[in-house]
Amino acid sequence: MSITLLNRFNQFSIHYSTDQTDPTIGCPGDEFSQVQVVSYSTPTTSDNFGTPLTVSCDRQSGSSFPFGETTVTCTALDEAGNTAGCSFQVTVGKKYKICHCLVLFKFESPYWKY
Repeated sequence: MSITLLNRFNQFSIHYSTDQTDPTIGCPGDEFSQVQVVSYSTPTTSDNFGTPLTVSCDRQSGSSFPFGETTVTCTALDEAGNTAGCSFQVTVGKKYKICHCLVLFKFESPYWKY
């Protein structure tokens, strides 16, 4: 929007822009932890106006997570009220290795031979 003001001596122009573009936000990758207190990287953000963004996640980094999978949703908010969101998974549990292997036993005794 542009406004032009006139008086007897000078002409003044005022240009006013409204931010209608959502910011961008990038969440960290999925996390796996064997302990319940999980820390993750802060989401990356940017905005076309270059103004500071407010970033919030529904579960804070460094907080305690329940065992199993939890979806963490983060939101970026710019000064014009535009928002963007992203999400990632935090899994708390134990990693178990599964062995698909063949085990051969040889058993001998004075009475049996296998």
